[in-house]
Amino acid sequence: MNCSFTSPQYDRGDLIVYWLKIESGDSEKVAYSFYHGREQRDKVHTDFQNRTRALWHGHHLGDCSLIVKRITVWDAGMYRVYVKTGPEYRERESRLQVAAPYTRPVLALTTECSRNDSIVHWFTCVVSGGYPEADVQWWTELGENLSAHAHTQSRTDKDGLFRISSELAVTHTSGQRYVCTVINPLLQHQLNSSKTLPGIYPEGDSETQGQHRALPGTGT
Repeated sequence: MNCSFTSPQYDRGDLIVYWLKIESGDSEKVAYSFYHGREQRDKVHTDFQNRTRALWHGHHLGDCSLIVKRITVWDAGMYRVYVKTGPEYRERESRLQVAAPYTRPVLALTTECSRNDSIVHWFTCVVSGGYPEADVQWWTELGENLSAHAHTQSRTDKDGLFRISSELAVTHTSGQRYVCTVINPLLQHQLNSSKTLPGIYPEGDSETQGQHRALPGTGT
Protein backbone atom coordinates (compact mmCIF):
# COMPACT_ATOMS: atom_id res chain seq x y z
CA MET A 1 0.00 0.00 0.00
CA ASN A 2 1.44 3.31 -1.07
CA CYS A 3 2.19 6.15 1.30
CA SER A 4 4.42 9.16 0.78
CA PHE A 5 4.95 12.41 2.64
CA THR A 6 6.90 15.63 2.33
CA SER A 7 8.88 16.97 5.23
CA PRO A 8 11.91 19.14 5.93
CA GLN A 9 15.13 17.29 6.72
CA TYR A 10 14.60 15.07 9.74
CA ASP A 11 16.54 12.55 11.76
CA ARG A 12 15.58 8.89 11.31
CA GLY A 13 15.45 8.54 15.08
CA ASP A 14 12.62 11.09 15.17
CA LEU A 15 10.52 9.26 12.56
CA ILE A 16 7.36 7.48 13.80
CA VAL A 17 5.21 5.35 11.48
CA TYR A 18 2.16 3.27 12.38
CA TRP A 19 0.07 1.21 9.96
CA LEU A 20 -3.24 0.09 11.50
CA LYS A 21 -5.95 -2.17 10.09
CA ILE A 22 -9.39 -0.77 10.89
CA GLU A 23 -11.74 -3.45 12.22
CA SER A 24 -15.46 -3.36 12.93
CA GLY A 25 -16.55 -1.32 15.92
CA ASP A 26 -13.68 1.16 15.41
CA SER A 27 -11.15 -1.32 16.80
CA GLU A 28 -7.69 -1.44 15.18
CA LYS A 29 -4.86 -3.93 14.72
CA VAL A 30 -1.27 -2.74 14.46
CA ALA A 31 0.09 -4.00 11.13
CA TYR A 32 3.41 -2.15 11.32
CA SER A 33 5.23 -0.01 13.89
CA PHE A 34 8.41 2.05 13.61
CA TYR A 35 9.92 4.44 16.13
CA HIS A 36 13.20 5.06 18.00
CA GLY A 37 14.96 4.41 14.70
CA ARG A 38 13.85 0.79 14.32
CA GLU A 39 10.88 -1.50 13.67
CA GLN A 40 8.93 -2.40 16.81
CA ARG A 41 7.96 -5.96 15.94
CA ASP A 42 6.65 -6.73 19.42
CA LYS A 43 3.97 -4.04 18.91
CA VAL A 44 2.59 -5.72 15.77
CA HIS A 45 -0.62 -7.74 16.06
CA THR A 46 -0.20 -11.51 15.78
CA ASP A 47 -2.22 -11.49 12.52
CA PHE A 48 0.61 -9.52 10.90
CA GLN A 49 3.67 -10.92 12.64
CA ASN A 50 6.57 -11.46 10.19
CA ARG A 51 4.35 -10.48 7.25
CA THR A 52 4.79 -6.71 6.93
CA ARG A 53 7.66 -4.40 6.11
CA ALA A 54 8.12 -0.84 4.92
CA LEU A 55 10.00 0.38 1.85
CA TRP A 56 12.70 2.01 3.92
CA HIS A 57 15.05 2.34 0.99
CA GLY A 58 13.14 5.53 0.26
CA HIS A 59 12.34 6.82 3.73
CA HIS A 60 14.62 9.81 3.24
CA LEU A 61 12.45 10.75 0.24
CA GLY A 62 9.25 10.46 2.27
CA ASP A 63 8.27 6.89 1.32
CA CYS A 64 6.45 4.91 4.01
CA SER A 65 4.66 2.40 1.77
CA LEU A 66 3.74 -0.94 3.33
CA ILE A 67 4.26 -4.43 1.90
CA VAL A 68 2.10 -7.30 3.20
CA LYS A 69 3.46 -10.78 2.47
CA ARG A 70 1.54 -14.07 2.22
CA ILE A 71 -1.68 -12.16 1.66
CA THR A 72 -5.02 -13.69 2.70
CA VAL A 73 -8.62 -12.61 2.23
CA TRP A 74 -8.67 -11.60 5.90
CA ASP A 75 -6.20 -8.81 5.08
CA ALA A 76 -8.73 -7.00 2.88
CA GLY A 77 -10.17 -3.79 4.28
CA MET A 78 -9.33 -0.27 5.37
CA TYR A 79 -5.96 0.73 6.80
CA ARG A 80 -4.82 3.95 8.46
CA VAL A 81 -1.22 5.15 8.47
CA TYR A 82 0.19 7.69 10.93
CA VAL A 83 3.47 9.48 10.18
CA LYS A 84 5.32 11.85 12.52
CA THR A 85 8.55 13.66 11.67
CA GLY A 86 7.92 16.79 13.68
CA PRO A 87 5.54 18.03 16.35
CA GLU A 88 2.37 16.74 14.64
CA TYR A 89 1.09 13.44 13.24
CA ARG A 90 -0.17 13.18 9.69
CA GLU A 91 -2.55 10.44 8.69
CA ARG A 92 -4.31 8.96 5.70
CA GLU A 93 -6.46 5.93 4.93
CA SER A 94 -5.98 3.31 2.25
CA ARG A 95 -8.10 0.35 1.14
CA LEU A 96 -6.52 -3.02 0.48
CA GLN A 97 -8.49 -5.15 -1.96
CA VAL A 98 -7.85 -8.88 -2.23
CA ALA A 99 -8.99 -11.13 -5.07
CA ALA A 100 -8.56 -14.81 -5.93
CA PRO A 101 -9.59 -16.46 -9.23
CA TYR A 102 -12.28 -19.13 -9.28
CA THR A 103 -11.95 -22.64 -10.62
CA ARG A 104 -13.68 -23.48 -13.88
CA PRO A 105 -17.43 -24.00 -13.27
CA VAL A 106 -18.56 -27.62 -13.04
CA LEU A 107 -21.96 -27.94 -14.73
CA ALA A 108 -24.16 -30.99 -14.18
CA LEU A 109 -27.53 -31.89 -15.69
CA THR A 110 -30.27 -34.07 -14.20
CA THR A 111 -33.61 -34.84 -15.85
CA GLU A 112 -36.78 -35.56 -13.86
CA CYS A 113 -39.82 -37.34 -15.31
CA SER A 114 -43.29 -37.17 -13.73
CA ARG A 115 -46.32 -39.46 -14.13
CA ASN A 116 -47.95 -37.08 -16.60
CA ASP A 117 -44.83 -37.33 -18.76
CA SER A 118 -43.79 -33.72 -18.12
CA ILE A 119 -40.02 -33.29 -18.00
CA VAL A 120 -37.95 -30.93 -15.86
CA HIS A 121 -34.24 -30.44 -16.51
CA TRP A 122 -32.11 -29.36 -13.54
CA PHE A 123 -28.80 -27.64 -14.21
CA THR A 124 -26.37 -27.32 -11.29
CA CYS A 125 -23.33 -25.06 -11.58
CA VAL A 126 -20.61 -25.25 -8.91
CA VAL A 127 -17.53 -23.04 -8.61
CA SER A 128 -15.03 -22.63 -5.77
CA GLY A 129 -11.73 -21.24 -4.54
CA GLY A 130 -12.37 -17.59 -5.40
CA TYR A 131 -12.76 -14.22 -3.73
CA PRO A 132 -14.73 -11.98 -3.46
CA GLU A 133 -18.15 -13.58 -3.93
CA ALA A 134 -18.83 -14.08 -7.62
CA ASP A 135 -21.90 -13.17 -9.65
CA VAL A 136 -23.44 -16.30 -11.19
CA GLN A 137 -25.58 -15.80 -14.28
CA TRP A 138 -27.59 -18.17 -16.47
CA TRP A 139 -28.09 -17.60 -20.20
CA THR A 140 -29.55 -19.41 -23.17
CA GLU A 141 -27.60 -19.60 -26.40
CA LEU A 142 -30.08 -17.05 -27.78
CA GLY A 143 -29.04 -14.47 -25.17
CA GLU A 144 -32.00 -14.80 -22.78
CA ASN A 145 -31.01 -14.09 -19.16
CA LEU A 146 -32.53 -16.67 -16.79
CA SER A 147 -30.60 -15.65 -13.67
CA ALA A 148 -33.73 -14.45 -11.84
CA HIS A 149 -35.11 -18.01 -11.97
CA ALA A 150 -32.03 -19.65 -10.44
CA HIS A 151 -31.45 -20.59 -6.80
CA THR A 152 -27.91 -19.71 -5.73
CA GLN A 153 -26.16 -20.42 -2.43
CA SER A 154 -22.64 -19.61 -1.24
CA ARG A 155 -20.42 -20.44 1.71
CA THR A 156 -16.81 -19.84 2.68
CA ASP A 157 -14.11 -22.32 3.63
CA LYS A 158 -11.55 -22.02 6.43
CA ASP A 159 -9.44 -19.71 4.25
CA GLY A 160 -12.36 -17.39 3.54
CA LEU A 161 -12.64 -18.47 -0.11
CA PHE A 162 -16.08 -18.93 -1.63
CA ARG A 163 -17.84 -22.05 -2.86
CA ILE A 164 -20.96 -21.21 -4.86
CA SER A 165 -23.69 -23.56 -6.08
CA SER A 166 -26.44 -22.39 -8.42
CA GLU A 167 -29.39 -24.46 -9.65
CA LEU A 168 -31.70 -23.74 -12.58
CA ALA A 169 -34.81 -25.72 -13.60
CA VAL A 170 -36.02 -25.58 -17.21
CA THR A 171 -38.81 -27.32 -19.11
CA HIS A 172 -37.84 -26.42 -22.66
CA THR A 173 -37.55 -28.96 -25.44
CA SER A 174 -34.33 -30.76 -26.26
CA GLY A 175 -31.50 -29.21 -28.23
CA GLN A 176 -31.32 -25.89 -26.37
CA ARG A 177 -27.91 -24.89 -24.97
CA TYR A 178 -27.63 -23.26 -21.53
CA VAL A 179 -24.62 -21.36 -20.21
CA CYS A 180 -23.51 -20.80 -16.61
CA THR A 181 -21.39 -17.64 -16.36
CA VAL A 182 -19.30 -16.82 -13.27
CA ILE A 183 -17.91 -13.28 -12.92
CA ASN A 184 -15.35 -12.19 -10.33
CA PRO A 185 -16.39 -8.55 -9.72
CA LEU A 186 -12.94 -7.41 -8.63
CA LEU A 187 -10.82 -9.17 -11.24
CA GLN A 188 -13.49 -8.69 -13.94
CA HIS A 189 -12.70 -12.28 -14.87
CA GLN A 190 -15.42 -14.33 -16.55
CA LEU A 191 -15.70 -18.13 -16.68
CA ASN A 192 -18.29 -20.05 -18.72
CA SER A 193 -19.55 -23.60 -18.82
CA SER A 194 -22.40 -24.86 -20.99
CA LYS A 195 -24.54 -27.91 -21.70
CA THR A 196 -27.11 -28.78 -24.32
CA LEU A 197 -30.38 -30.42 -23.31
CA PRO A 198 -30.36 -34.10 -24.28
CA GLY A 199 -32.71 -35.58 -26.81
CA ILE A 200 -35.72 -37.58 -25.59
CA TYR A 201 -35.23 -41.21 -26.50
CA PRO A 202 -37.90 -43.91 -26.97
CA GLU A 203 -38.49 -46.31 -24.09
CA GLY A 204 -35.89 -49.05 -24.11
CA ASP A 205 -33.30 -47.00 -26.00
CA SER A 206 -29.99 -47.50 -24.19
CA GLU A 207 -28.48 -44.21 -25.38
CA THR A 208 -28.62 -41.52 -22.69
CA GLN A 209 -27.24 -38.05 -22.12
CA GLY A 210 -27.01 -36.72 -18.56
CA GLN A 211 -28.68 -38.42 -15.62
CA HIS A 212 -32.36 -39.19 -15.12
CA ARG A 213 -34.25 -39.31 -11.85
CA ALA A 214 -37.92 -39.70 -10.94
CA LEU A 215 -39.87 -37.03 -9.15
CA PRO A 216 -40.74 -38.02 -5.56
CA GLY A 217 -43.78 -40.27 -5.42
CA THR A 218 -43.89 -41.05 -9.14
CA GLY A 219 -42.27 -44.46 -8.93
CA THR A 220 -40.67 -43.92 -12.37
